[in-house]
Amino acid sequence: MDLRTSLDIETTPYGIPGVTWVSPETLDDPHELTKKGSELVFYCAEPREATSARMALLLESHGYKDVHPLSGGLEGWRQAGFAVKSLRIKPRPAVTTP
Repeated sequence: MDLRTSLDIETTPYGIPGVTWVSPETLDDPHELTKKGSELVFYCAEPREATSARMALLLESHGYKDVHPLSGGLEGWRQAGFAVKSLRIKPRPAVTTP
């Protein structure tokens, strides 16, 4: 799971093929995202995988057993020569105040 923000993706518009992009806030209640028996690997934009590690611990507290931050993150993946794909996110609508 790609845990980067939309701003992170705008800055680094590529990711690991086949990965699902989710906001870390949606993992506060992860039951609708995936089954507990699934292996989950997280990556984020932080060099030491802080968000990924925090989310792995959070899911473990919800009963998930096989959750891990990706060692080295997206940059480590890319530097190891593994494939990445271009990502585009939909622009956020402008917020207007009455």
